[in-house]
Amino acid sequence: MIIKIVTNMKKILSILALVFVAMTARAEGDFQLTVGTNAHGTITFKVGDNVVNVAQEGQTVTVIVTPNTGWTTKAVSGKWFAAVAKTRGVDMLNNITLTAAGTNTYTFTMQRANVEINATYKQLIQTSWITLGTSEYTYNAQANEPTVTVKNGDVTIPASAYSVSYTNNVNAAAATATEAPTVTVTINSSNDDYAGTASKAFTINPAELTQLTLKETLLTHAFKELTVEAASVKAGELDVPESGYTLSGNKGTDVGNYTAKATGIGNFTGTATATWRIKEGEPKIDVDANETGEENKEVDDVKMKMSITDDAAENTTTETRTVTDPETGAEKQETYTVIPVVLDDITVPEQAGEKKEITVTVPSEIVDGNVIYKVTEIKADAFKTDANSNTVVTAVILPETDTPIEIADGAMKVEDQLLNVITPLSMLDDYALMTSLKDNYESSLITATATPKNKYWTFSSGVDCTLPEGINAFIATYNGGKIRIVPLSEDDLKLADNRRGIKANNGVLLACTSDKGGDAYTFTASPGRQLSGATIAQEDANSYTGNCLVPVIEGMHFDSNNYMILKDNEFYEIDPSINTKVPACKAVLNKAKGK
Repeated sequence: MIIKIVTNMKKILSILALVFVAMTARAEGDFQLTVGTNAHGTITFKVGDNVVNVAQEGQTVTVIVTPNTGWTTKAVSGKWFAAVAKTRGVDMLNNITLTAAGTNTYTFTMQRANVEINATYKQLIQTSWITLGTSEYTYNAQANEPTVTVKNGDVTIPASAYSVSYTNNVNAAAATATEAPTVTVTINSSNDDYAGTASKAFTINPAELTQLTLKETLLTHAFKELTVEAASVKAGELDVPESGYTLSGNKGTDVGNYTAKATGIGNFTGTATATWRIKEGEPKIDVDANETGEENKEVDDVKMKMSITDDAAENTTTETRTVTDPETGAEKQETYTVIPVVLDDITVPEQAGEKKEITVTVPSEIVDGNVIYKVTEIKADAFKTDANSNTVVTAVILPETDTPIEIADGAMKVEDQLLNVITPLSMLDDYALMTSLKDNYESSLITATATPKNKYWTFSSGVDCTLPEGINAFIATYNGGKIRIVPLSEDDLKLADNRRGIKANNGVLLACTSDKGGDAYTFTASPGRQLSGATIAQEDANSYTGNCLVPVIEGMHFDSNNYMILKDNEFYEIDPSINTKVPACKAVLNKAKGK
């Protein structure tokens, strides 16, 4: 009851005061503009461009609220204080309708009453209020999100009052960087006491490199700059991508030791090193060797030693080959350095007992990592074995190569015994006429073995060759679009040394006596008509009358449909658009030689 009486008295006194003010204002025409509640800012009244504290009825009053630094406006309201204005439609202590006219700016139309404007505020969150659980990280390839505590002085703001977000929080950067890792705290709009957004930066330090592993650590001298690549770079447990480091010290030319160094960049720092070496090329390999004779037993521990040729620096080349990855089975391109080497000597195991004769196979090349040693020469006495050994070389098998291997004088002779030189059939003429093999040639010790796949096959050579047992020889004629196979007579097959064979520079058709191919046949270069050291002729000798088969002494392309090739026991016209290359030691049918 007492509270109610006091309230009523306050209202009565207020009304009396307003009546007095209203009567005075009515007399003077001005009504008061006053500020009520306003703890953290200033309120300014304007009529037009003028700052005022009174206004007349009908004027537009602008209210400008300016929060103090660190605060923002929460709410703005106003009331009329009128005693005689009711007849004008303004109730005593009625709320004023404020119209927003910009940020913290409002307008209203003045009535016949005094005005009181009130403003309340929210405190803006400050960066200094934010404390991070961790302010410094090391790059770990993950998003780093430190815990957040927000405290205004001694007052802790509950986590429910705000939201937290993170930016730039993966990559390494200092807290002072332009794009620093940052925590942003945003006060919920529904909070009554606080408002705004504040951010605090933290640091993500680069990870330290700890390990460098190279794909290769031992390369062979190749007369050019060699490069090793990184297989992996580690920073603790992290795999460092190629963009995370630079590699130096990974190139070298001369024989020696090198140190490769990975230097961290971006998200990584520090260095990691690994050593590697370029070794002198010393090609030495186990080679295929068999006992000479019908049993053809394998002989173990036969080794050949090679040395790099004196002109290797000028003749070293590169070659790209398709290889199969042993782990995945996928094909890929690899580039090799090709270095010419010479076969120096051979070592054989010492064995007790009777003398053992062996046949050794010379490899065309030796692959050693990134280097291919291509055999281009054979030295004199290369096949001479130790005097204490009872194992001797009696035959040498030469490989198929693009060009003949250069053989030194005496290389194919051990003591007083000439070696049987077994060549690819396509190179039989090359080695037969090589000056250093004159004695072997004239002793009929230059041979070649062929294993045809089909019953019929074409043949030609730049030297006379004996015809193996089990092989018949034919010529092919072409008349009226038809091919006729004609056997060679025994007179046609008689060589200068009276042996049965095929004369040099003639194309012939050979036929196995068995219905299918697959058997091995040995051809022997027959001396007599072609002298050692002579240049191999390329043109057709035309030794057999009516023969339309022409020899292919060196592999060559045929781009005319005048020619036919044998395939699977039948002749086919060569398609000129394909530009077919026919390998050496074959023959093609020239229709232009027929009728």
